[in-house]
Amino acid sequence: MRAVKSILVASGGFKRTMPDDNEDIVTLTALKAVNLPKFTINDIPLFLSIMKDLFPGIEMPNSDYVDLKKALI
Repeated sequence: MRAVKSILVASGGFKRTMPDDNEDIVTLTALKAVNLPKFTINDIPLFLSIMKDLFPGIEMPNSDYVDLKKALI
């Protein structure tokens, strides 16, 4: 249940920052944000394949990390 709560909390945060985006994209973004850091490099393609099966036709926007890059420089 903790994993479900983590995704719901992340979805709520993303929905507040992206109120006009489709809920499928918000949910997919939350799923990736919560789960992707936990996987090994070998597990990531499998996870992304499962996400494409669960959300067919939904194209995930790439993260640009502009603010992070500026802060690092």
